[in-house]
Amino acid sequence: MLSIGIVGLAAVLVIVISFTHKGRGDRSKLLRYAALTMFVSAVLREAAPMPGHAPIVDLLKRVVFLGTEISAALLVLTFRPGSIAKRTARRFWAAGAAIALIETGLFVVQTGTHGMVDSYHEAVGHPAALAYFGLYETTIIATALIVGSGCWSALMRSGQPIVARVSLLLIAMAAVTTAGYVAMGSLVLIGRDADNDTARQALFLATIGLLLVGLAIGGLRKIVISGKQAIEAIAVDAATDIVEPLWQTAVKLHPNVVLQGTEFSKNERLERLFRLVVETHDALNFIRRDPDEALDDIRKRYTYEPQLTAGLLMHLLGEDNMPGRPSKWACAWRLLRFESQMPDQALMASIADIYAIRWACAFRKEWWIPARLAPPETHL
Repeated sequence: MLSIGIVGLAAVLVIVISFTHKGRGDRSKLLRYAALTMFVSAVLREAAPMPGHAPIVDLLKRVVFLGTEISAALLVLTFRPGSIAKRTARRFWAAGAAIALIETGLFVVQTGTHGMVDSYHEAVGHPAALAYFGLYETTIIATALIVGSGCWSALMRSGQPIVARVSLLLIAMAAVTTAGYVAMGSLVLIGRDADNDTARQALFLATIGLLLVGLAIGGLRKIVISGKQAIEAIAVDAATDIVEPLWQTAVKLHPNVVLQGTEFSKNERLERLFRLVVETHDALNFIRRDPDEALDDIRKRYTYEPQLTAGLLMHLLGEDNMPGRPSKWACAWRLLRFESQMPDQALMASIADIYAIRWACAFRKEWWIPARLAPPETHL
């Protein structure tokens, strides 16, 4: 049952990492390398004790797991102040290759002597086997120390989000269980404990489980952030659909409010929305303060917003030049309360005013009475 759990958790870890860390940066690549090599190592680890297996499976398991250890160590080092130098990364991989060669040499020596790979219990008294297993345990504890100290250092920094702290804490706990795993293996090698295989497997399972949960939580944070950004983008686009038609109407009367020479890319949609809102309100303020006495009838008849501004626009431009009713997309934006996702609530209040004016224009038949022009004066 433990074997199935170990391989299953390692497989889930690969899937979680693949879906939550799709970037092309060094950290994403190292994380994927670590997850994949851990899965392969876990499969080989469970295949090694099976009857009829080739002895080289044990060596392959340890060489592949070296990739996990180096990826994990480099990943932690990337979070230190200043990015890790490529020369440092090459040194780590070169050290891993050297260790793999040493392990291969020790494997050849002991298989040539005994015809098979000794287990931990049988390694006592055999220098080559002790060195073979001892080197493996040494690389594991070195990796655990690097990962554990890196997580602790990150936890001590202020300003870490709670989700990131939980993720770091779980990975640090995985480093602790790894130390326990190594300690039990070392006891067997020195002949102090002959029956702890089940406990070691349980610690190995706990280590992978803690890593899975820790990395999944970190990935969940990325998903939440990405989802929030996507909702904000939707909110901005829907708000632009509300503002732009009225902007086009208002600036016909006061084109001087439009700042010239500025174009916005798709990534600058929020900046463009700010500009549209500001220019729309500037134009509408000019219209409200227009001293033309011909507008007094509108001001007396409609003393409250949004009918006042909508009435002034219709009087000046004509009903046929008014923007249509807000689109279903804009209505859904209000219905689903997307405005709560807007990054600036003052901006949201301004957009809400524009939205109200749009609806007043759309339903003008229910309240609008065109102003009557005074008859021309006659002189007898």
